[in-house]
Amino acid sequence: MAEPASSTTLAVTAGLGVAASMPFIDGNALLGAALGAALIASTKRDLRWWQRLLSLFISAGAGYVLASEVINQTPIRSIAAAAFFASVCAVPVALRLSVMAEQLDIASVLGVFGARGRRSRDDDLGGRP
Repeated sequence: MAEPASSTTLAVTAGLGVAASMPFIDGNALLGAALGAALIASTKRDLRWWQRLLSLFISAGAGYVLASEVINQTPIRSIAAAAFFASVCAVPVALRLSVMAEQLDIASVLGVFGARGRRSRDDDLGGRP
């Protein structure tokens, strides 16, 4: 009986081969994104097989989509390296941003909707608060 990790590896490799043979898919970007996603998926601990596979697909998709933007914004000129970099960085950055968004208090950031952010009229005139 085959080990689940080897079966998954075979399925992913076969899927990459079929996808890379399609004319509208950039094989270099797909390979770089898949390698970066494999790195992310293999280093995460305490995940079930389906969570690891989902992490692999999300990271690979983000790396493939963001590869051209990485090339435009950084000195990286290889599409495979850009996709690898994007797939490694995209998911942790997205998770960090979602945590920051949950903790964000718009009223305190803008300072115009609450009394905390406003100065009193006496402060502007030099009087005591």
